[in-house]
Amino acid sequence: MDGKGSFDKILGLSFWKSGKKVHTPDRPLKEDLDSNPIPDYSLVEGWNSNAIISIATSRGCPFTCTFCSVPGMYGHGFRMHSIERVIEEIRVNKPQYIFFADDLFTANRKRTKDLLRRMIEEGLTPQWGAQVRIETAFDPELLSLMKESNCFNVFVGFESINPKTLDLFNKRQTYEKIVSSIKKFKEAGIRIHGMFVVGSDADDKETIYETSRFATEYGLETIQLMILTPLPGSPDYDQFYATGNRELLSRDWSLYDGHHAVYRPKNMTAYELNVAAIDAMEEFYSWKTILRSALRKDLISVIIQTSSKNLLRDWKKQNGEYIQSLRDQVFDKAKEVAVHRDVKLSYRIGVPKFILDAEIGKSLTDFLTELGISVVPFGAPANLSSSGLSSRLDWLRGKVDCIVIPVMDKAGQGQEEIYEKIQRLWKSLSRQKEDLPATVKLFLDRQDGSLYSSMAQIAAIFTKDLDKVNKAYRSIMPAFSGGEVLAPVAVESKPVVLRV
Repeated sequence: MDGKGSFDKILGLSFWKSGKKVHTPDRPLKEDLDSNPIPDYSLVEGWNSNAIISIATSRGCPFTCTFCSVPGMYGHGFRMHSIERVIEEIRVNKPQYIFFADDLFTANRKRTKDLLRRMIEEGLTPQWGAQVRIETAFDPELLSLMKESNCFNVFVGFESINPKTLDLFNKRQTYEKIVSSIKKFKEAGIRIHGMFVVGSDADDKETIYETSRFATEYGLETIQLMILTPLPGSPDYDQFYATGNRELLSRDWSLYDGHHAVYRPKNMTAYELNVAAIDAMEEFYSWKTILRSALRKDLISVIIQTSSKNLLRDWKKQNGEYIQSLRDQVFDKAKEVAVHRDVKLSYRIGVPKFILDAEIGKSLTDFLTELGISVVPFGAPANLSSSGLSSRLDWLRGKVDCIVIPVMDKAGQGQEEIYEKIQRLWKSLSRQKEDLPATVKLFLDRQDGSLYSSMAQIAAIFTKDLDKVNKAYRSIMPAFSGGEVLAPVAVESKPVVLRV
Protein backbone atom coordinates (compact mmCIF):
# COMPACT_ATOMS: atom_id res chain seq x y z
CA MET A 1 0.00 0.00 0.00
CA ASP A 2 2.96 2.33 0.45
CA GLY A 3 3.89 1.89 -3.20
CA LYS A 4 7.06 -0.09 -2.59
CA GLY A 5 5.69 -3.52 -3.46
CA SER A 6 3.78 -5.12 -6.29
CA PHE A 7 0.21 -6.40 -6.25
CA ASP A 8 1.36 -9.19 -8.58
CA LYS A 9 3.11 -10.89 -5.66
CA ILE A 10 0.06 -10.89 -3.38
CA LEU A 11 -1.98 -14.08 -3.61
CA GLY A 12 -5.73 -13.96 -4.07
CA LEU A 13 -6.03 -10.53 -5.70
CA SER A 14 -7.80 -9.37 -8.85
CA PHE A 15 -7.06 -5.93 -10.27
CA TRP A 16 -6.62 -3.87 -13.43
CA LYS A 17 -3.12 -3.28 -14.75
CA SER A 18 -2.39 -1.36 -17.94
CA GLY A 19 -6.00 -1.82 -19.03
CA LYS A 20 -5.97 -5.60 -18.50
CA LYS A 21 -7.48 -7.79 -15.79
CA VAL A 22 -4.96 -9.57 -13.59
CA HIS A 23 -5.78 -12.49 -11.28
CA THR A 24 -3.03 -13.68 -8.99
CA PRO A 25 -2.98 -17.34 -7.85
CA ASP A 26 -5.45 -18.31 -5.12
CA ARG A 27 -4.38 -17.79 -1.55
CA PRO A 28 -4.19 -21.09 0.39
CA LEU A 29 -7.18 -21.59 2.68
CA LYS A 30 -6.40 -20.92 6.32
CA GLU A 31 -6.51 -24.13 8.36
CA ASP A 32 -5.97 -22.69 11.85
CA LEU A 33 -9.07 -20.55 12.27
CA ASP A 34 -8.35 -20.03 15.97
CA SER A 35 -5.41 -17.82 15.02
CA ASN A 36 -7.92 -15.18 13.92
CA PRO A 37 -8.73 -12.75 16.75
CA ILE A 38 -12.17 -12.60 18.35
CA PRO A 39 -13.98 -9.59 16.82
CA ASP A 40 -14.07 -6.59 19.15
CA TYR A 41 -17.51 -5.15 18.50
CA SER A 42 -16.86 -2.27 20.91
CA LEU A 43 -14.83 -0.70 18.11
CA VAL A 44 -18.05 -0.28 16.10
CA GLU A 45 -19.51 3.16 16.74
CA GLY A 46 -22.95 2.93 18.34
CA TRP A 47 -22.69 -0.81 18.90
CA ASN A 48 -25.29 -2.27 21.27
CA SER A 49 -23.41 -4.61 23.58
CA ASN A 50 -26.52 -6.76 24.03
CA ALA A 51 -27.34 -6.96 20.36
CA ILE A 52 -27.49 -9.88 17.98
CA ILE A 53 -24.03 -11.08 17.03
CA SER A 54 -22.77 -13.34 14.29
CA ILE A 55 -20.32 -16.14 15.06
CA ALA A 56 -18.85 -18.39 12.36
CA THR A 57 -17.67 -21.60 14.00
CA SER A 58 -16.52 -23.19 10.73
CA ARG A 59 -15.88 -22.57 7.03
CA GLY A 60 -16.55 -24.66 3.96
CA CYS A 61 -19.34 -26.97 2.86
CA PRO A 62 -19.06 -30.64 1.82
CA PHE A 63 -22.11 -30.51 -0.47
CA THR A 64 -22.27 -29.62 -4.17
CA CYS A 65 -25.47 -27.65 -4.77
CA THR A 66 -25.17 -26.40 -8.34
CA PHE A 67 -26.29 -22.81 -7.66
CA CYS A 68 -23.99 -22.20 -4.68
CA SER A 69 -20.71 -20.29 -4.79
CA VAL A 70 -19.68 -21.06 -1.18
CA PRO A 71 -17.44 -24.06 -2.01
CA GLY A 72 -15.85 -21.94 -4.72
CA MET A 73 -14.86 -19.43 -2.05
CA TYR A 74 -14.18 -21.59 1.00
CA GLY A 75 -13.75 -25.06 -0.46
CA HIS A 76 -15.50 -28.36 0.21
CA GLY A 77 -13.17 -29.13 3.10
CA PHE A 78 -14.62 -28.44 6.54
CA ARG A 79 -12.38 -26.20 8.68
CA MET A 80 -13.43 -25.53 12.26
CA HIS A 81 -12.73 -23.30 15.22
CA SER A 82 -12.06 -25.24 18.38
CA ILE A 83 -15.02 -25.55 20.72
CA GLU A 84 -13.01 -23.70 23.38
CA ARG A 85 -12.63 -20.75 21.03
CA VAL A 86 -16.36 -20.65 20.21
CA ILE A 87 -17.29 -20.79 23.90
CA GLU A 88 -14.88 -17.95 24.63
CA GLU A 89 -16.38 -15.82 21.86
CA ILE A 90 -19.87 -16.33 23.30
CA ARG A 91 -18.63 -15.55 26.82
CA VAL A 92 -16.85 -12.35 25.72
CA ASN A 93 -19.82 -10.95 23.78
CA LYS A 94 -22.71 -12.00 26.06
CA PRO A 95 -25.28 -11.63 23.24
CA GLN A 96 -29.06 -11.86 23.47
CA TYR A 97 -29.12 -13.81 20.22
CA ILE A 98 -26.43 -15.57 18.20
CA PHE A 99 -26.60 -16.22 14.50
CA PHE A 100 -24.12 -19.01 13.82
CA ALA A 101 -22.94 -17.87 10.39
CA ASP A 102 -21.51 -21.22 9.29
CA ASP A 103 -22.40 -22.19 5.75
CA LEU A 104 -23.78 -25.39 7.28
CA PHE A 105 -23.83 -25.42 11.08
CA THR A 106 -24.59 -29.15 11.33
CA ALA A 107 -22.21 -30.41 8.63
CA ASN A 108 -20.32 -32.34 11.33
CA ARG A 109 -23.13 -33.39 13.64
CA LYS A 110 -20.87 -34.92 16.30
CA ARG A 111 -18.94 -31.70 16.63
CA THR A 112 -22.18 -29.67 16.71
CA LYS A 113 -23.48 -31.86 19.54
CA ASP A 114 -20.25 -31.39 21.49
CA LEU A 115 -20.52 -27.61 21.09
CA LEU A 116 -24.15 -27.52 22.22
CA ARG A 117 -23.36 -29.68 25.26
CA ARG A 118 -20.59 -27.24 26.27
CA MET A 119 -22.94 -24.29 25.85
CA ILE A 120 -25.43 -26.02 28.15
CA GLU A 121 -22.75 -26.97 30.70
CA GLU A 122 -21.36 -23.41 30.76
CA GLY A 123 -24.79 -21.82 31.03
CA LEU A 124 -24.15 -19.93 27.78
CA THR A 125 -27.51 -20.45 26.13
CA PRO A 126 -28.82 -17.25 24.58
CA GLN A 127 -31.35 -17.72 21.82
CA TRP A 128 -29.63 -18.75 18.62
CA GLY A 129 -30.23 -19.69 15.00
CA ALA A 130 -28.20 -21.26 12.21
CA GLN A 131 -28.31 -22.49 8.62
CA VAL A 132 -29.01 -26.22 8.42
CA ARG A 133 -30.13 -28.92 5.99
CA ILE A 134 -33.24 -31.04 6.47
CA GLU A 135 -31.14 -33.99 7.72
CA THR A 136 -30.76 -32.13 11.01
CA ALA A 137 -34.39 -32.87 11.87
CA PHE A 138 -33.86 -36.63 11.61
CA ASP A 139 -31.22 -36.81 14.35
CA PRO A 140 -33.26 -37.00 17.60
CA GLU A 141 -30.24 -36.42 19.86
CA LEU A 142 -29.16 -33.34 17.92
CA LEU A 143 -32.69 -31.96 17.85
CA SER A 144 -32.99 -32.45 21.62
CA LEU A 145 -29.69 -30.64 22.26
CA MET A 146 -30.73 -27.80 19.97
CA LYS A 147 -33.92 -27.32 21.94
CA GLU A 148 -32.15 -27.57 25.32
CA SER A 149 -29.49 -25.05 24.26
CA ASN A 150 -32.24 -22.53 23.38
CA CYS A 151 -32.31 -22.78 19.60
CA PHE A 152 -34.84 -20.17 18.52
CA ASN A 153 -34.99 -20.77 14.77
CA VAL A 154 -33.32 -22.59 11.91
CA PHE A 155 -32.68 -21.30 8.40
CA VAL A 156 -33.38 -24.38 6.31
CA GLY A 157 -32.20 -24.76 2.72
CA PHE A 158 -35.28 -26.48 1.33
CA GLU A 159 -34.54 -24.78 -2.03
CA SER A 160 -37.54 -26.23 -3.87
CA ILE A 161 -40.69 -28.32 -3.60
CA ASN A 162 -40.30 -29.33 -7.25
CA PRO A 163 -38.65 -32.80 -7.37
CA LYS A 164 -37.13 -32.08 -10.79
CA THR A 165 -35.58 -28.87 -9.50
CA LEU A 166 -34.17 -30.65 -6.45
CA ASP A 167 -32.45 -33.08 -8.83
CA LEU A 168 -31.11 -30.24 -11.00
CA PHE A 169 -29.76 -28.52 -7.89
CA ASN A 170 -28.15 -31.77 -6.71
CA LYS A 171 -29.83 -31.30 -3.32
CA ARG A 172 -30.03 -35.02 -2.43
CA GLN A 173 -33.39 -34.59 -0.74
CA THR A 174 -37.03 -35.25 -1.59
CA TYR A 175 -40.32 -33.43 -1.21
CA GLU A 176 -41.49 -36.05 1.28
CA LYS A 177 -38.38 -35.58 3.42
CA ILE A 178 -38.87 -31.82 3.35
CA VAL A 179 -42.41 -32.16 4.71
CA SER A 180 -41.28 -34.63 7.37
CA SER A 181 -38.43 -32.35 8.51
CA ILE A 182 -40.82 -29.43 8.94
CA LYS A 183 -43.03 -31.51 11.20
CA LYS A 184 -40.07 -32.61 13.33
CA PHE A 185 -38.72 -29.07 13.76
CA LYS A 186 -42.23 -27.95 14.72
CA GLU A 187 -42.56 -30.77 17.25
CA ALA A 188 -39.30 -29.58 18.83
CA GLY A 189 -40.67 -26.05 19.14
CA ILE A 190 -38.09 -24.60 16.74
CA ARG A 191 -39.14 -21.87 14.33
CA ILE A 192 -38.39 -22.28 10.63
CA HIS A 193 -37.16 -19.76 8.09
CA GLY A 194 -37.62 -21.51 4.75
CA MET A 195 -35.05 -20.71 2.08
CA PHE A 196 -36.08 -21.43 -1.53
CA VAL A 197 -34.45 -20.84 -4.92
CA VAL A 198 -36.83 -20.36 -7.85
CA GLY A 199 -36.30 -20.25 -11.60
CA SER A 200 -34.65 -23.55 -12.51
CA ASP A 201 -35.05 -25.14 -15.94
CA ALA A 202 -37.83 -27.26 -14.41
CA ASP A 203 -39.71 -24.36 -12.78
CA ASP A 204 -42.53 -22.28 -14.19
CA LYS A 205 -44.60 -19.47 -12.70
CA GLU A 206 -47.00 -21.86 -11.01
CA THR A 207 -44.09 -23.56 -9.21
CA ILE A 208 -43.23 -20.25 -7.58
CA TYR A 209 -46.74 -19.55 -6.31
CA GLU A 210 -47.10 -23.17 -5.17
CA THR A 211 -43.96 -22.69 -3.07
CA SER A 212 -45.51 -19.73 -1.26
CA ARG A 213 -48.72 -21.67 -0.64
CA PHE A 214 -46.70 -24.66 0.58
CA ALA A 215 -44.92 -22.47 3.14
CA THR A 216 -48.26 -21.16 4.39
CA GLU A 217 -49.84 -24.61 4.53
CA TYR A 218 -47.03 -26.07 6.64
CA GLY A 219 -46.78 -23.09 8.97
CA LEU A 220 -43.32 -21.72 8.19
CA GLU A 221 -42.86 -18.53 10.18
CA THR A 222 -40.79 -16.76 7.51
CA ILE A 223 -39.49 -17.49 4.01
CA GLN A 224 -37.29 -16.11 1.28
CA LEU A 225 -37.77 -16.87 -2.41
CA MET A 226 -34.43 -16.15 -4.02
CA ILE A 227 -34.22 -15.97 -7.80
CA LEU A 228 -31.70 -18.44 -9.18
CA THR A 229 -28.61 -16.32 -9.82
CA PRO A 230 -25.50 -17.51 -11.73
CA LEU A 231 -22.92 -16.43 -9.17
CA PRO A 232 -19.30 -16.64 -10.36
CA GLY A 233 -17.69 -19.61 -8.66
CA SER A 234 -20.86 -21.69 -8.65
CA PRO A 235 -21.07 -24.89 -10.73
CA ASP A 236 -23.96 -23.38 -12.72
CA TYR A 237 -21.90 -20.35 -13.69
CA ASP A 238 -18.82 -22.37 -14.56
CA GLN A 239 -20.76 -24.88 -16.67
CA PHE A 240 -23.15 -22.61 -18.53
CA TYR A 241 -22.26 -18.94 -18.36
CA ALA A 242 -18.46 -18.90 -18.22
CA THR A 243 -18.47 -21.14 -21.32
CA GLY A 244 -20.89 -18.94 -23.23
CA ASN A 245 -23.56 -21.65 -23.51
CA ARG A 246 -26.01 -19.32 -21.84
CA GLU A 247 -26.35 -15.57 -21.98
CA LEU A 248 -26.47 -13.18 -19.04
CA LEU A 249 -28.87 -10.27 -19.24
CA SER A 250 -26.56 -8.10 -17.16
CA ARG A 251 -23.08 -8.08 -15.68
CA ASP A 252 -23.99 -5.40 -13.18
CA TRP A 253 -22.91 -7.36 -10.11
CA SER A 254 -25.06 -5.19 -7.83
CA LEU A 255 -28.04 -7.01 -9.35
CA TYR A 256 -26.69 -10.43 -8.33
CA ASP A 257 -28.53 -10.41 -5.00
CA GLY A 258 -31.16 -13.09 -5.60
CA HIS A 259 -33.90 -10.52 -6.13
CA HIS A 260 -33.19 -9.57 -9.76
CA ALA A 261 -33.54 -11.92 -12.74
CA VAL A 262 -30.28 -11.67 -14.69
CA TYR A 263 -30.71 -14.64 -17.05
CA ARG A 264 -33.37 -16.19 -19.28
CA PRO A 265 -35.26 -19.02 -17.57
CA LYS A 266 -36.54 -21.81 -19.81
CA ASN A 267 -40.26 -21.79 -19.04
CA MET A 268 -41.03 -18.11 -18.52
CA THR A 269 -39.54 -14.74 -19.33
CA ALA A 270 -37.12 -13.04 -16.96
CA TYR A 271 -39.86 -10.47 -16.38
CA GLU A 272 -42.37 -13.14 -15.34
CA LEU A 273 -39.81 -14.81 -13.06
CA ASN A 274 -38.95 -11.58 -11.27
CA VAL A 275 -42.58 -10.52 -10.83
CA ALA A 276 -43.68 -13.98 -9.66
CA ALA A 277 -40.88 -14.26 -7.07
CA ILE A 278 -41.78 -10.92 -5.48
CA ASP A 279 -45.54 -11.43 -5.77
CA ALA A 280 -45.34 -14.91 -4.21
CA MET A 281 -43.46 -13.50 -1.22
CA GLU A 282 -46.06 -10.75 -0.92
CA GLU A 283 -48.71 -13.47 -0.99
CA PHE A 284 -46.98 -15.18 1.93
CA TYR A 285 -46.40 -11.96 3.91
CA SER A 286 -50.05 -10.94 3.58
CA TRP A 287 -52.25 -9.38 6.25
CA LYS A 288 -53.94 -12.78 6.47
CA THR A 289 -50.64 -14.40 7.49
CA ILE A 290 -49.90 -11.61 9.96
CA LEU A 291 -53.39 -11.87 11.48
CA ARG A 292 -52.96 -15.62 11.86
CA SER A 293 -49.75 -15.01 13.83
CA ALA A 294 -51.48 -12.37 15.95
CA LEU A 295 -54.29 -14.77 16.84
CA ARG A 296 -51.64 -17.25 18.04
CA LYS A 297 -50.21 -14.40 20.14
CA ASP A 298 -46.93 -14.85 18.26
CA LEU A 299 -45.72 -11.27 18.57
CA ILE A 300 -42.27 -11.99 17.14
CA SER A 301 -43.72 -13.41 13.92
CA VAL A 302 -46.10 -10.45 13.66
CA ILE A 303 -43.16 -8.03 13.87
CA ILE A 304 -40.96 -9.92 11.40
CA GLN A 305 -43.78 -10.61 8.92
CA THR A 306 -44.97 -6.99 9.00
CA SER A 307 -41.40 -5.78 8.49
CA SER A 308 -40.99 -8.19 5.57
CA LYS A 309 -44.23 -6.95 4.02
CA ASN A 310 -42.98 -3.36 4.23
CA LEU A 311 -39.57 -4.30 2.81
CA LEU A 312 -41.22 -5.92 -0.21
CA ARG A 313 -43.34 -2.82 -0.77
CA ASP A 314 -40.23 -0.64 -0.64
CA TRP A 315 -38.29 -3.01 -2.92
CA LYS A 316 -40.96 -2.70 -5.62
CA LYS A 317 -40.80 1.09 -5.44
CA GLN A 318 -37.00 1.14 -5.61
CA ASN A 319 -36.70 -1.43 -8.41
CA GLY A 320 -39.65 -0.53 -10.62
CA GLU A 321 -37.33 0.73 -13.35
CA TYR A 322 -35.51 -2.61 -13.57
CA ILE A 323 -38.77 -4.58 -13.67
CA GLN A 324 -39.99 -2.27 -16.43
CA SER A 325 -36.79 -2.90 -18.41
CA LEU A 326 -37.45 -6.66 -18.24
CA ARG A 327 -41.02 -6.09 -19.42
CA ASP A 328 -39.80 -3.94 -22.29
CA GLN A 329 -37.66 -6.84 -23.50
CA VAL A 330 -40.86 -8.86 -23.95
CA PHE A 331 -42.92 -6.15 -25.63
CA ASP A 332 -40.27 -4.28 -27.65
CA LYS A 333 -41.20 -6.19 -30.82
CA ALA A 334 -44.82 -5.14 -30.41
CA LYS A 335 -43.65 -1.53 -30.52
CA GLU A 336 -41.51 -2.24 -33.58
CA VAL A 337 -44.46 -3.79 -35.42
CA ALA A 338 -46.59 -0.77 -34.53
CA VAL A 339 -44.00 1.45 -36.22
CA HIS A 340 -43.78 -0.72 -39.34
CA ARG A 341 -47.52 -1.31 -39.69
CA ASP A 342 -49.95 1.59 -39.45
CA VAL A 343 -53.01 -0.55 -40.17
CA LYS A 344 -54.89 -3.11 -38.12
CA LEU A 345 -53.01 -6.32 -37.28
CA SER A 346 -53.65 -9.19 -39.67
CA TYR A 347 -52.68 -11.84 -37.10
CA ARG A 348 -50.36 -13.50 -39.61
CA ILE A 349 -46.64 -14.18 -39.27
CA GLY A 350 -44.12 -15.11 -41.94
CA VAL A 351 -41.93 -18.13 -41.16
CA PRO A 352 -39.19 -19.61 -43.42
CA LYS A 353 -40.55 -22.77 -44.99
CA PHE A 354 -37.49 -24.86 -44.11
CA ILE A 355 -38.12 -24.08 -40.42
CA LEU A 356 -41.71 -25.30 -40.73
CA ASP A 357 -40.33 -28.60 -42.01
CA ALA A 358 -38.46 -29.14 -38.71
CA GLU A 359 -39.92 -30.15 -35.34
CA ILE A 360 -39.69 -26.59 -34.05
CA GLY A 361 -41.80 -25.45 -37.01
CA LYS A 362 -44.70 -27.69 -36.06
CA SER A 363 -44.46 -26.59 -32.43
CA LEU A 364 -44.26 -22.92 -33.41
CA THR A 365 -47.32 -23.33 -35.62
CA ASP A 366 -49.24 -25.07 -32.83
CA PHE A 367 -48.20 -22.35 -30.38
CA LEU A 368 -49.37 -19.56 -32.67
CA THR A 369 -52.59 -21.40 -33.51
CA GLU A 370 -53.37 -21.56 -29.77
CA LEU A 371 -53.18 -17.75 -29.80
CA GLY A 372 -55.26 -17.31 -32.96
CA ILE A 373 -52.29 -16.43 -35.18
CA SER A 374 -51.77 -17.88 -38.68
CA VAL A 375 -48.48 -18.83 -40.32
CA VAL A 376 -47.40 -17.74 -43.80
CA PRO A 377 -44.50 -19.87 -45.10
CA PHE A 378 -41.91 -18.08 -47.22
CA GLY A 379 -38.59 -18.92 -48.81
CA ALA A 380 -35.77 -16.90 -50.31
CA PRO A 381 -35.59 -17.02 -54.13
CA ALA A 382 -33.23 -19.68 -55.37
CA ASN A 383 -30.97 -17.19 -57.17
CA LEU A 384 -30.93 -14.81 -54.19
CA SER A 385 -31.08 -11.83 -56.56
CA SER A 386 -31.92 -8.47 -55.04
CA SER A 387 -34.80 -7.90 -57.46
CA GLY A 388 -36.33 -11.30 -56.81
CA LEU A 389 -35.99 -10.89 -53.08
CA SER A 390 -37.42 -7.38 -53.17
CA SER A 391 -40.46 -8.64 -55.08
CA ARG A 392 -40.99 -11.44 -52.59
CA LEU A 393 -40.66 -9.05 -49.63
CA ASP A 394 -43.15 -6.61 -51.16
CA TRP A 395 -45.66 -9.45 -51.37
CA LEU A 396 -44.84 -10.63 -47.84
CA ARG A 397 -45.05 -7.19 -46.30
CA GLY A 398 -48.65 -6.91 -47.40
CA LYS A 399 -49.55 -10.31 -45.98
CA VAL A 400 -47.95 -10.46 -42.51
CA ASP A 401 -47.41 -8.35 -39.42
CA CYS A 402 -43.83 -9.56 -38.97
CA ILE A 403 -41.46 -12.33 -40.01
CA VAL A 404 -39.56 -14.84 -37.90
CA ILE A 405 -35.84 -15.08 -38.60
CA PRO A 406 -34.11 -18.18 -37.14
CA VAL A 407 -30.75 -17.80 -35.39
CA MET A 408 -28.10 -20.49 -34.87
CA ASP A 409 -24.78 -19.72 -33.23
CA LYS A 410 -23.11 -22.79 -34.69
CA ALA A 411 -23.90 -26.01 -36.53
CA GLY A 412 -24.20 -29.04 -34.30
CA GLN A 413 -23.74 -32.57 -35.54
CA GLY A 414 -26.32 -33.32 -38.23
CA GLN A 415 -27.40 -29.67 -38.40
CA GLU A 416 -25.05 -28.51 -41.14
CA GLU A 417 -27.75 -28.29 -43.82
CA ILE A 418 -30.21 -26.20 -41.83
CA TYR A 419 -27.36 -24.02 -40.52
CA GLU A 420 -26.34 -23.30 -44.12
CA LYS A 421 -29.93 -22.41 -45.02
CA ILE A 422 -30.10 -19.99 -42.12
CA GLN A 423 -26.85 -18.32 -43.15
CA ARG A 424 -28.08 -17.97 -46.75
CA LEU A 425 -31.35 -16.48 -45.50
CA TRP A 426 -29.55 -13.93 -43.36
CA LYS A 427 -27.27 -13.04 -46.27
CA SER A 428 -30.17 -12.47 -48.64
CA LEU A 429 -32.28 -10.51 -46.15
CA SER A 430 -29.37 -8.28 -45.18
CA ARG A 431 -29.48 -6.84 -48.72
CA GLN A 432 -32.99 -5.54 -48.14
CA LYS A 433 -32.94 -4.39 -44.53
CA GLU A 434 -35.01 -1.29 -45.19
CA ASP A 435 -37.68 -3.23 -47.09
CA LEU A 436 -38.17 -5.90 -44.44
CA PRO A 437 -41.30 -6.19 -42.33
CA ALA A 438 -40.67 -6.13 -38.59
CA THR A 439 -38.50 -9.12 -37.65
CA VAL A 440 -38.30 -11.37 -34.59
CA LYS A 441 -35.27 -13.58 -33.97
CA LEU A 442 -35.98 -17.21 -33.07
CA PHE A 443 -33.01 -18.69 -31.21
CA LEU A 444 -32.76 -22.39 -31.98
CA ASP A 445 -29.61 -23.80 -30.43
CA ARG A 446 -29.02 -21.98 -27.13
CA GLN A 447 -29.31 -23.89 -23.87
CA ASP A 448 -31.02 -21.09 -21.95
CA GLY A 449 -34.54 -19.72 -22.23
CA SER A 450 -33.94 -17.87 -25.48
CA LEU A 451 -36.47 -20.06 -27.32
CA TYR A 452 -39.28 -19.24 -24.90
CA SER A 453 -38.28 -15.56 -24.86
CA SER A 454 -38.44 -15.50 -28.66
CA MET A 455 -41.89 -17.09 -28.70
CA ALA A 456 -43.11 -14.73 -25.97
CA GLN A 457 -41.87 -11.75 -27.99
CA ILE A 458 -43.77 -13.01 -31.03
CA ALA A 459 -46.96 -13.55 -29.03
CA ALA A 460 -46.65 -10.19 -27.26
CA ILE A 461 -47.17 -8.47 -30.61
CA PHE A 462 -50.76 -9.68 -30.51
CA THR A 463 -51.63 -9.98 -26.80
CA LYS A 464 -50.57 -8.50 -23.47
CA ASP A 465 -51.86 -11.54 -21.60
CA LEU A 466 -48.61 -13.33 -20.69
CA ASP A 467 -50.52 -15.97 -18.73
CA LYS A 468 -52.26 -16.92 -21.97
CA VAL A 469 -48.90 -16.98 -23.75
CA ASN A 470 -47.35 -19.17 -21.09
CA LYS A 471 -50.28 -21.57 -21.19
CA ALA A 472 -49.99 -21.87 -24.97
CA TYR A 473 -46.26 -22.53 -24.72
CA ARG A 474 -46.70 -25.24 -22.09
CA SER A 475 -49.34 -26.92 -24.24
CA ILE A 476 -46.88 -27.43 -27.11
CA MET A 477 -43.70 -28.10 -25.14
CA PRO A 478 -44.22 -31.90 -24.78
CA ALA A 479 -44.04 -32.11 -28.57
CA PHE A 480 -40.32 -31.54 -28.60
CA SER A 481 -39.02 -30.96 -25.05
CA GLY A 482 -36.07 -33.19 -24.34
CA GLY A 483 -35.42 -33.66 -28.05
CA GLU A 484 -33.83 -31.77 -30.89
CA VAL A 485 -35.91 -28.76 -31.91
CA LEU A 486 -34.31 -28.91 -35.34
CA ALA A 487 -35.12 -32.57 -35.97
CA PRO A 488 -37.36 -33.33 -38.96
CA VAL A 489 -41.03 -33.74 -38.08
CA ALA A 490 -41.44 -37.40 -37.17
CA VAL A 491 -45.01 -37.77 -38.43
CA GLU A 492 -46.76 -36.00 -41.24
CA SER A 493 -48.62 -32.96 -39.93
CA LYS A 494 -50.83 -30.63 -41.93
CA PRO A 495 -51.40 -27.50 -39.84
CA VAL A 496 -53.73 -24.90 -41.27
CA VAL A 497 -51.48 -22.25 -42.83
CA LEU A 498 -51.68 -19.71 -45.60
CA ARG A 499 -49.61 -20.94 -48.52
CA VAL A 500 -47.31 -18.78 -50.61
